[in-house]
Amino acid sequence: MNLFKKELKFERLSFFYWTAGLSLTVFLSMMAYPIMKDTGQDFSVFLEAMPKALLVLFGMNGLSISNALEFHGIIYFYVVFGGILYAVTLGNRLAAKEELLKTGEFLLVKPLKRSAILLYKALAGIFLLSFLVLLLHGTTLLSFTMYAKEEISHLVLLKESFTLWLLMLLYFALGFFFASSLKEEKKSTGISMGITLGTFTLGLFYDLWDSPALLRPWTPFRYFPVKDLLEETSLPLLYILFLFLLLGGLLLASFHFFQKRDLRM
Repeated sequence: MNLFKKELKFERLSFFYWTAGLSLTVFLSMMAYPIMKDTGQDFSVFLEAMPKALLVLFGMNGLSISNALEFHGIIYFYVVFGGILYAVTLGNRLAAKEELLKTGEFLLVKPLKRSAILLYKALAGIFLLSFLVLLLHGTTLLSFTMYAKEEISHLVLLKESFTLWLLMLLYFALGFFFASSLKEEKKSTGISMGITLGTFTLGLFYDLWDSPALLRPWTPFRYFPVKDLLEETSLPLLYILFLFLLLGGLLLASFHFFQKRDLRM
């Protein structure tokens, strides 16, 4: 448990900066909603004239500013991307921190198995990501209460927060896996960030392509499209199960390879 607290203490500044940045993105964007709504008709004409590729790139494909939920859906596009970037870097940093700081020998002489060390690190990461999503959800509710004089659909906002949490856990596990299994931290960071940006790019092609069904399993960014969260009452169970399989597989593989490889002291 001391290691768990130690990891939380070490990550507190990074957690604060990312949480503050994402929360301000939501709050300040919703602050602009009343102004955008007043000019909604003129802005809708402007959006209709924009190429589809630009709408996709800025998260506005299939959404409008006609109501607060759709406007927030555009913001959610950026929040998901930022949250996933934080999650994958957190996974890399937690699993490889001792090697980066040259403190591995000090940690391994303690009466802790390698599996226990990695477990505390994983739990610390999951706790931080869960707390971040709770704070973001609270910020979203506050911004809707203050700036969206409309009835709030708590179900939609809960679905957005829940799917954000799932996606962040998946990419955390991705970074955690590569940092646990590869000796060089730069290589693990490069590969995990490359996969993250690659799946994000596939998500953009998913929105551009007229028949994207084949792409969807390869890009978790589109497991839960914002438009579906707004229109559907339930979440796609198949993709939730697939995501949990990926998450469990990555974490189990992390423990397997971490116990077998040589650590740089």
